[in-house]
Amino acid sequence: MQLRLAAFEKLWMGGAMNGPVRAQGIQPQYQGQSADWSNANPYVGKMMLSSLAGLMVLEAMRENEPSNSEPQVWVPRHNFFLEAAALMVKTAKLSIRRVFGDDAYRRLTGKSTLPDTPVRLMLKALHIRLLLWGFSHPGPRLGILDALASRLSRAKWKKARQLNQFLVQMGHMTGTPHEDELPDHLAALLSQECDEVLNQMVVQRAHNLAFNKETSHSIAWPIEAMDAVVEDKAVTVPMDAVAAWWSTEILHDVLAASVDRDRDDEHALDSRAQSIDVAIRVAPAGSMAHLRAILARAVLTERTRGANIAAVAQAINEGDREGADPDAPTTTGARGSGAYTRGPDSQLSLGCASALAHLKRVQAGAPGSRESFRDAVEKIIFVAKTSSLTLLSFASVMEVVDQVLAHESVANGLAYRLEELVKCLRIWMGSPLGSKCGVGHAIQEKAVNRCLTITKSLLQMDLDPGYSSMSDDEDGSDALGTTSVGPVRRFTSVHDD
Repeated sequence: MQLRLAAFEKLWMGGAMNGPVRAQGIQPQYQGQSADWSNANPYVGKMMLSSLAGLMVLEAMRENEPSNSEPQVWVPRHNFFLEAAALMVKTAKLSIRRVFGDDAYRRLTGKSTLPDTPVRLMLKALHIRLLLWGFSHPGPRLGILDALASRLSRAKWKKARQLNQFLVQMGHMTGTPHEDELPDHLAALLSQECDEVLNQMVVQRAHNLAFNKETSHSIAWPIEAMDAVVEDKAVTVPMDAVAAWWSTEILHDVLAASVDRDRDDEHALDSRAQSIDVAIRVAPAGSMAHLRAILARAVLTERTRGANIAAVAQAINEGDREGADPDAPTTTGARGSGAYTRGPDSQLSLGCASALAHLKRVQAGAPGSRESFRDAVEKIIFVAKTSSLTLLSFASVMEVVDQVLAHESVANGLAYRLEELVKCLRIWMGSPLGSKCGVGHAIQEKAVNRCLTITKSLLQMDLDPGYSSMSDDEDGSDALGTTSVGPVRRFTSVHDD
């Protein structure tokens, strides 16, 4: 058909059909009629030929219609590398489904199909570190994987921060918080640098938890209260555990610096207060890490100590309503902040904060403050002698001792009681329990020597008759209503021996 159309078009364009029509063997009766028709309208023949050509075109289109309705699929050319890569990807998918099961495969491949939210991006940053953690630490050759994982995690962390800021701005504009906004403690955690939060200590513990290992597995340096995070009822999601671990680590650094210090200047006090505030804001609400940070702020921060003590009391009351086991003796045995509030660590730290508040009132000359301060010190001595200490309680008691020694008029009548407190501190720090608190041998030795120095100064204070004359009242009692002649003689004889 196409050949016929081509031939017809060639004849038409060549002018072979433009001349007059010849009569071939026409009978006489029709010759005149044919001539009249030809002479009347010379273009009629051309019109007929054009119509015939149109019909031929339509016929050709009708014949080609079945071929046009068939679907056409583009098939790429053969490429060995592309085909091998596709085969390897398919083999990997089938192998994962065969080894781990369909459910695990759907969970693994379905993570990226969900829309990005700040908490999901934070989890992706954590998962990147966890997946490459086991390969990046067997030897120095694979250390490049750790750098790659850190870079990818930083990208996800930064994206999560930007997305959360955008959601917060949208919430301010609409007046309704967005459902994907982070809670306050995770928002505070996200404001920190990724490498600081996902450090070696936190990632190693998260790796142990993800692969069902002991929390302290492959931990080179123990940190107090880190193992209790996984048993805390307030920790409900993986990022809560990361926040609690990092808050506990920040507080541990503050407590270790408090034990290691010789004296505090204004800059050190401000830095310590800022670090404690960060630990409080990052820790999940109601968790043991949050309560320990509040206790540390009430003891180690002089500003607004009364408000801090009230916050501690409120947190303890909320923990008491949890109905946790009241027989938990130590921090590691706690199952939540409720059990920790009944433990000696929180009670001793809260007692130290109250004693420091009473000491401030004694310095101001408030009536009845001396008796209150004496009772607070007696409670501290009782708890310290009947229970095991922690780094938090050690730092709290040491803060009380330092504050009392800074005011000779108050320390004069408490030499014997301060001697007992310092003795408890020295024995605990020199014991194996003190070695497990995570301060290091150098700081541990320095703290023991510091306790010995304080003990010697207290004994010299007892031997000096000037201090005794300053502390004796007309009725033979000291400034706080206690007698100290007998104990002073006993300690003097021991010192002379």
